[in-house]
Amino acid sequence: MGDADVGILYGAPADPSLSAEPIIAERVLPLCAPSLLTGPAPLETPADLARQVLIHARNRLQWPAWLAARGLADLAVRREMWVDRSSAAIDAAVKGLGVILESDFLAAEELVSGDLVPALGRIEDAVPEDAYFLVSRQPSSADGPIGAFCQWLKRELADPRHPP
Repeated sequence: MGDADVGILYGAPADPSLSAEPIIAERVLPLCAPSLLTGPAPLETPADLARQVLIHARNRLQWPAWLAARGLADLAVRREMWVDRSSAAIDAAVKGLGVILESDFLAAEELVSGDLVPALGRIEDAVPEDAYFLVSRQPSSADGPIGAFCQWLKRELADPRHPP
């Protein structure tokens, strides 16, 4: 965390002297444009991913780990696309170029608009992960500017006008 008074970190910090509170849980799951669910090679089972382009964002959980966790480590994937950022992967998936393994938090806008849909199953069935933590050198309920900032951030994240 360096010299900062407060931060938002991906993953819980290892330093026990820091106050860390989970603020955003996300679920990582396969997402795609709706057209891929009914196209010439429809997605109905995880094995159907072999017929799709798997889009990899270098800063996210990778497809091999996700497939292995589901007993599909030997899936013969025919085509893959690599991009540097989640935003580029999301854009490619919206255009129907393939299937991404992405966070429902990062793709919230596209999920709400219907530009992306879960490729397999339902979002609610994916395992949530405590991904983002509000971290400070003192509890976020403390008085002063740090506490005020932390309370404001929690209110903003709870606002129903903002996607999950």
